Amino acid sequence: MQTISIRQAIEEINKFKGWLYLGPRPWTLGSQGFFYSANLDLSPVDEKKIRDGFEAQGWKSTLSKEDIEDVIENTKDQIEDPSIDQLFEAFNFFYENDAYIEW
Repeated sequence: MQTISIRQAIEEINKFKGWLYLGPRPWTLGSQGFFYSANLDLSPVDEKKIRDGFEAQGWKSTLSKEDIEDVIENTKDQIEDPSIDQLFEAFNFFYENDAYIEW
């Protein structure tokens, strides 16, 4: 598993797929995580064991690649050239509220 920062996840979202797993909060732009996509060749039970293993190690499933793309797009619709800090704030807001931030 290759770890990346939240900054990389936001700035380079098109390179990834699956769900972003992160460590415990509070998060910063430098917080490390990784993307994981389900292995469809595994049984649902075996796949769940993998995800449970991540959680047992302190990783938490946060947002999917598609969710992050939507958060970025929504923020750019409201702010012409959002900063990475604004995109990170929108990411956190969406994670906490399952809704887009209104700027």
